[in-house]
Amino acid sequence: MQSFLHPLEQTHWQQFMEAMEDRDQGLYVQQWPEAVVSALPKVLTASNFVAQQLLNHPEFISELLEGGQLWSKQSKLYYARQVAEREWLEMANDAFDDQLRLFRNRAYVRIIWRDSLGLSTLTDMMQDLSDLANVLIKLSLRYHTNILEGLHGRPVDADGKVQEMVVIAMGKLGANELNLSSDVDLIFAYPEDGDTQLNDKPLPDSAPDEKLLGKKSLSNHEFFTRLGRRMIHSLSHVKAEGFVFRVDMRLRPFGDSGALVSSFAALENYYLDQGRPWERYALIKARAVTGDYEQIKYLFQFLNAFVYRRYVDYGVINDIREMKALINREVLRQGDVDNVKTGTGGIREIEFIVQIFQLIRGGQKVELRTNSLLSALNVLSVEHMLPESVVQELKEAYTFLRRTEHAIQAFDDRQTHSVPTDEMSRARLAYVLGFSSWHLFAQVLERHRNSVRQHFAEMVKPEEDEVGSQDLKLELFQAWWLGELAAGQVNQLLEGSGFSDAELAHRILMQFREVAFAKPMQRTSLERIDQLMPMLLSKLSEYAEANTILDRIVLVLERVLRRSSYISLLIERTHALEQLITLCRLSPWIAEELARFPHLLDELLYDFRLIQVPSPEDLNEELRQSLLRVPEDDLESQMEILRQFKNVHRFHAAIGEIMQVFHVTEVSDYLTHVAEAVLQAALDISANQLIQKHGLPGGEASLSSENPLHILVIAYGKMGSKEMSYGSDLDLVFAYQADSDLVTQGAKPIENPVFYARLAQRLIHVLTTTTHGGRLYEVDTRLRPSGESGLLVCQFHYISRYMFDNAWTWEHQALVRARGVAGHPELKRSFDQLRREILCLPRPERILQIQVVNMRAKMMEHLGSASSRSIFDIKQDAGGLIDIEFIVQYGVLLYAQKYPELVKEVGTLKILNAFIEFGLLSETRSRQLSDAYKEYRAAIHLLTIQNLPSTTSVERFEDHRRNVRAAWREFVCGTLDA
Repeated sequence: MQSFLHPLEQTHWQQFMEAMEDRDQGLYVQQWPEAVVSALPKVLTASNFVAQQLLNHPEFISELLEGGQLWSKQSKLYYARQVAEREWLEMANDAFDDQLRLFRNRAYVRIIWRDSLGLSTLTDMMQDLSDLANVLIKLSLRYHTNILEGLHGRPVDADGKVQEMVVIAMGKLGANELNLSSDVDLIFAYPEDGDTQLNDKPLPDSAPDEKLLGKKSLSNHEFFTRLGRRMIHSLSHVKAEGFVFRVDMRLRPFGDSGALVSSFAALENYYLDQGRPWERYALIKARAVTGDYEQIKYLFQFLNAFVYRRYVDYGVINDIREMKALINREVLRQGDVDNVKTGTGGIREIEFIVQIFQLIRGGQKVELRTNSLLSALNVLSVEHMLPESVVQELKEAYTFLRRTEHAIQAFDDRQTHSVPTDEMSRARLAYVLGFSSWHLFAQVLERHRNSVRQHFAEMVKPEEDEVGSQDLKLELFQAWWLGELAAGQVNQLLEGSGFSDAELAHRILMQFREVAFAKPMQRTSLERIDQLMPMLLSKLSEYAEANTILDRIVLVLERVLRRSSYISLLIERTHALEQLITLCRLSPWIAEELARFPHLLDELLYDFRLIQVPSPEDLNEELRQSLLRVPEDDLESQMEILRQFKNVHRFHAAIGEIMQVFHVTEVSDYLTHVAEAVLQAALDISANQLIQKHGLPGGEASLSSENPLHILVIAYGKMGSKEMSYGSDLDLVFAYQADSDLVTQGAKPIENPVFYARLAQRLIHVLTTTTHGGRLYEVDTRLRPSGESGLLVCQFHYISRYMFDNAWTWEHQALVRARGVAGHPELKRSFDQLRREILCLPRPERILQIQVVNMRAKMMEHLGSASSRSIFDIKQDAGGLIDIEFIVQYGVLLYAQKYPELVKEVGTLKILNAFIEFGLLSETRSRQLSDAYKEYRAAIHLLTIQNLPSTTSVERFEDHRRNVRAAWREFVCGTLDA
């Protein structure tokens, strides 16, 4: 047979046969029908991927020969019927994922086989690939839904109606035009919020690890989020057999930073308030792969209202012009001009031509609301929106370019769109596509691309640029910003300025320009950017650290590109621009905060030299007034207000400290007062939700005052001692006082203990959930009685009994820095009394010494940097901050029985002052410890603001370390060997 083969076919056939013989699989080829063996050399030439699959799984051929699958076109139900023949739901998770990949690879062998032999049209191939993806996405959804419903019950809405995940396909899959190596762009949604309803369904054997956790109800959002994560892992995780499909979720609201799954209401609100032009283009191709018909119909009513405007929308032409300009710059930057997708005259330009008509006229012409490009081109011809000859040229070009794209990707099942550059690959590509030489193929390719390029240029003729009058310096920086200066001119411009590395600065600017053009914006927004950047560069040129500042400011500007009001703020208020430069020069952390939370840019209008630490009363009132502006049942808005409040005041504290307006103790007080206000407000919000649902807890104890809930939030650690820093966690313990045998008094009564447990859980949820405003605080509850194995919320009398009878010495140490921070005043007083009694217990000095020294040694062993002789961990190492805290805690535990006044304070510095008063430490030694403690904390704060770990050189605090270690030996160790 080899004598009749094309040289390319002969080469690939010989390589394949040698590989089969090496694996002792030659018998397989001998058993294949003559038609298969005759066709195989052409297929092998078209695809290394098929060759590798048949080497690994020669049985694919016999399986695909059943029913003539290799040779004949199958119906749209082909893959669905194949899937239905297997018991997928009974498989273990790993086996399920493996079988998905085998199913996909076998299908790809069939699809490439038929395409390379000319047995399928482009439309057939794209539909085949899309049908495969549709079926496997549905199968993955069904499999993982079955597991999660067994673990958590079925998600339902408030009326008990079962909720289903709606998987929205975008891009090529949404249009049923999938490529061989396309990502699948998806958006996950569900109709209504609610909770899962536990049932008697047995726990699935397919999730053995999760079975150990038992059944647990979840919110619908958490249920569908877990479902989405499991699906993505099943489809895209790379295993021995590869992956099923790469899953891209970046088209969802807020992209990578947004929630993985959204309710219909959240989607509607997002597209109504924040939807961007490029999202309109993306949603043209949106299609629901799964979900209830009526729910999908409702969903697409508001999605279509966002995409297709009732009026003629010519603004999209400029948007597309700008998007294409960005793509062109990116192609040139990467040197990828032969990209058949994004290069000039490529597939993307054909898509843009069609989308322009769809977005301009789709509001009036329902026929244009199709996610299929070829169907839309037919409508343009029938409705005489484009000449029939132009439509025909575009269809021919699209077919040729897509077939070329598929042939390139079939080589190695690799996501690429660029024609090859080496001679052998070019010859191979031309042969597979039916050309006798690369030269002939290249001529046809160029003819199609020129045609597309010409039609696209006609559609998006650029407007004339207006040139404004500017002074010479700004004009030069404008030219630099626009990339119009040669390297020598840039160097001359920057000579003697703070831009010491002109090449680096130029690279930062060009990368920022690419980001700016990647975000579809109104022309006015881009004009404002063009106005701002020369102003910024001119001002930065006066700073020695101009490159560093520019890099940080660009991080901020990237996040506000579409918020033209902030760009206008920096243009019109030079004071705000100067504040931004100053802050970004002083701290990368502040730059990152501004980038994460752009609303903080409003704070740049203040003169930070005049800011003061607000009182706790002022903070509470400010937060109360802010929360009054939103309905009590709008938890999402309330959570955002809490986060904005915390972010603004943490920002003020950091600026005050970095500009030396606030001392370290003032900053700690400020951050602690903010946390107290947030914690009390979050507790009130959580309580109101539960009371609305279940009523007040039963019993006179719960109704004995104007504060009906007898719950107390106890803070330990940094919050307890009022010594919080910028990233401090909240170490919290929850106590309540109520009759455990009674139930709440509402329409849906629950037992009192259950009420308080849910209250604590809701409070933690409000504090720790990540929203657009970030996370309020990390919460650590391990200091509760019995630690992680204990109840989250305990009766107060149980905590009291535990502290007297079962607590370890280190738990009594922790009490030194503990106080009630939110909840019922009566319980706060009770806790103060309990703390006093515990701390004043008599303790044998020798035993206490041993326990405290051993605990400190364990901490240094696990957390210190003892292995390094050049680095000093300011917090954990010997002579550091923790040593001072242990000295204070040891002193309180040993001497509080004799001097009860010691327990009045929770702060380290105030307790050290008390040690002087009672003669426990000399004034010199106490002052040494206080000075070290303040300098250590100030250093840690500033390192945090610089995004650096809390370590320094051993020489920096040498005197402080020596004094602290001496105090440790004298005060704690005594006769013990330190």
